[in-house]
Amino acid sequence: MLLLYYLPFFLYNIISKIESNAALRFCSFVLNTFQTTGRGNLPRSANMAAANQHHKHAELEGKMIDFISGRWNLTTRTDAVASYLKRGASVLASDAEQRTCLHWCALQGYAESVNVVLACVKHASLPHVDKLQELLDKKDSDGYTAMAYAAANNSHTVIRTLLQHGADARLTDDGGFTPLMLSIINQGDSSTVTMLASNSDVDAKNKDGQTALMLACQSGRTPASKILVKHGADVNVADKFQKTALIYAAEFGKFSLIKVLLETQDIDVGYSSHDGTALELARKMKLSERIIEAIRNCKVQRLSKGGESHVQAMRGARKRW
Repeated sequence: MLLLYYLPFFLYNIISKIESNAALRFCSFVLNTFQTTGRGNLPRSANMAAANQHHKHAELEGKMIDFISGRWNLTTRTDAVASYLKRGASVLASDAEQRTCLHWCALQGYAESVNVVLACVKHASLPHVDKLQELLDKKDSDGYTAMAYAAANNSHTVIRTLLQHGADARLTDDGGFTPLMLSIINQGDSSTVTMLASNSDVDAKNKDGQTALMLACQSGRTPASKILVKHGADVNVADKFQKTALIYAAEFGKFSLIKVLLETQDIDVGYSSHDGTALELARKMKLSERIIEAIRNCKVQRLSKGGESHVQAMRGARKRW
């Protein structure tokens, strides 16, 4: 009978070397079983040992999050992250905002730390090997993944590393924004936008029905708009405000941006939002004559059944300016 009392404690010490969380769950199960079957209570030492081990791991995880979030102001000791993980800290440990160490590495652009964390997770001798995808896809309290933070901070190297390890660039935050959208509204460079566009649904919509192309036009991002159009973005889809990418481009009033859209084969120049068509909007906002003429010529050519294409018409108009 004495052996039965100490059996859970003995097994706990064995299992804790493999996976601490599993050990705690197992000991809790055995404890409840003993209590409910009337076979007595576990020795107090076993309960204290389990509590101490749990406290030890919680302390490790807290230190790891403190370190990686910069609260210790140590930005170069990436070996510390590996040390915490090897000593039993859970790779999924998170702070009050549900941010893991990978979130913090991506948020601060620590490419080397990202590699260290992912290498530890993939290491076959550690208890985190089956947690890789869960870690990559884990969202914080605002719905941001590590990929979202990397995209918002234009961390090209971090994004590439996350993609190489299987991160899903299609996951959205609580507002429906994809990493591609976050990169665009945060002035991500062309290489970052291209990499994300190649691994995303370019026509995904946020909660307002806006696509990445609409956001690019709304903020006057001509290079990003070119990349999105090249990757097959739908130029005619409208959001919940009944605005298309061309309407947003007209509102911004940037010729090079409008030109990118007018040169696409399927552009619907005659689409009318609540504020009117792109041409009516351009006139109402008193945009430059070259913008008005480009839209008007494009519209005429789209309505005609013969003659030069709307792209040729626009190029012809440009030569006259």
